[in-house]
Amino acid sequence: MAEESGTRRRRAHWPLIALLLLFGLPYIGSWLLLQHPEWMPQGTVGHGELIVPARPWSLEGLEEVDGREFSPDWLRQGRWTLMAVAEGGCEQNCRSNLFHLRQIQRALGRDYARLQRLLLYSGEPQPALLEELRKDYPGMRVVILPAARKGQATGLLLPPGRVLKDRIYLLDPDGQVMMAYGPETPAKGILKDIQRLLKAR
Repeated sequence: MAEESGTRRRRAHWPLIALLLLFGLPYIGSWLLLQHPEWMPQGTVGHGELIVPARPWSLEGLEEVDGREFSPDWLRQGRWTLMAVAEGGCEQNCRSNLFHLRQIQRALGRDYARLQRLLLYSGEPQPALLEELRKDYPGMRVVILPAARKGQATGLLLPPGRVLKDRIYLLDPDGQVMMAYGPETPAKGILKDIQRLLKAR
């Protein structure tokens, strides 16, 4: 009698276990793929170049454009970061990237606050450019990359054989560089990648 009662109780648990598996497996699978992007089949990694393994941000001691020391902890506050890289006068591709970063964040709607924007600027920005950044791109952090440290940034950010200038990077909520986008990548493609990641995490 007691054995039959125990069997019935165990059977009663099966629907609950099945429901947990049904709703939990997609989240577990998404989390595992974020932790191990190399497991993704070819052709499913998005519109940019997947950087495997993801590279922790390690450019300590940089300054923001206003002279304050930039804290890499800003990149590890649980938000995704879109980062543009520029140098010189910020020509057409550079300005296009800045516009795309702003529009991509706006297009996220209610997820707007889950993304932040950063410009890594190699060299000394011109006063006219600084004024344009303040006026047209509020909320974007601007960090100066001295020429002496450009090689260090290249090793951190680039897939092999690529140039640093005019690229966009996606950093995960732990501050790791995980995706790189060239000037030819459409903004809609970057937006789709981010929306997919936000759903998964």
